[in-house]
Amino acid sequence: MSRKIRLLFDANPLVRQKTGVGYYTQGVISVLAKIPELELHGHYFAPRGPLPPLPQAGNISYSHNSWLVGQAVKALRKLGLRLPWELLARQRADVLFFPDFTTWPSLFGRPKILTVHDLTFIDHPEWVQKRNLRYLRRFVRRDAQKAALVLTISEFSKQRMVKEFGLPAAKILVQPIPPAPMVKPEKTNLPTDFILFISTIEPRKNLGGLLQAYSRLPEPLRQKHPLVIAGGVGWNADDTVAEIKNLQAAGEQIISLGYVSDGVRSALYQKAALVVVPSFYEGFGMPLLEAMAAGAPVAASDLPVLREIGGSAVRYFDPNSPTAMASTVQKLLSDKALRTKLVQQGEVRAQTYSWPAVAQAIFERISKLAN
Repeated sequence: MSRKIRLLFDANPLVRQKTGVGYYTQGVISVLAKIPELELHGHYFAPRGPLPPLPQAGNISYSHNSWLVGQAVKALRKLGLRLPWELLARQRADVLFFPDFTTWPSLFGRPKILTVHDLTFIDHPEWVQKRNLRYLRRFVRRDAQKAALVLTISEFSKQRMVKEFGLPAAKILVQPIPPAPMVKPEKTNLPTDFILFISTIEPRKNLGGLLQAYSRLPEPLRQKHPLVIAGGVGWNADDTVAEIKNLQAAGEQIISLGYVSDGVRSALYQKAALVVVPSFYEGFGMPLLEAMAAGAPVAASDLPVLREIGGSAVRYFDPNSPTAMASTVQKLLSDKALRTKLVQQGEVRAQTYSWPAVAQAIFERISKLAN
């Protein structure tokens, strides 16, 4: 029997509070672990707080640097210093995998796979934290050009990288993120039939626009359908958080949950009358796909990438117009038959996304690189 291919990967997205990159990393590693020809080793820096559950399998192992904490990593970044990944992990590998925009050097010159999820830092730098913006501008283009393979999650992001980075299209593999299976819903005290926003609160997610649209809905609809906001507070969100508090103080039915567990996520999708994805910009749009898979109707911004995911199973609006957003939301909340139709179409569309297919496509490229 031939030797297993050893994949050394950056596990840091798995030990931080999970956002889109963390769920992506968890999904990819979990399905690659089901391929018997692979042996995986994840390395991470000292996490803040307790260690969350990591993907486990007989062919996955982990290591971490207890001395290399967040502040030390930031200091290295500021100086432009990135140590060889094999040196940090104390492991050798055939291929290295970095799922979070940038790579670290390889001590032995091994081929690297890099995932670049979107180009927000180029297309809309005003929506990126300045410290992260400097880092992304400094390294992403160069790392993508030097990587043996670049993964991304939409055709939209692929075409942007071909244009901005000058990458050959054949070097970029598009593998959309399938929705993770819904875990058992946790019990909540929330009402049913609410409008759901589920994402990190940051400028490009346009929660402020949704708040304006919600305020424009007729009062009977607002009384019947509270707005539930689920997601951690990200960068530059002070004004949005203040607006939420002002509306709550004024008596609006707005419920802010903060960051929620996977079990609460499942319950939210089950109870929602409508999921709204009002983003100004996305590299993919996981809440849209999760909602379709969970059987919730969706209204979303009219962005090429969201149309790529949702097709005709979603109703779209101009994210720059709270009035247009409110009109679309009102139409869907007032038309149960239309919502039912969208749910049926969405469930069918979501089933076309498959983690085993993602694993097989990535494994084929790993095999070529290893050989």
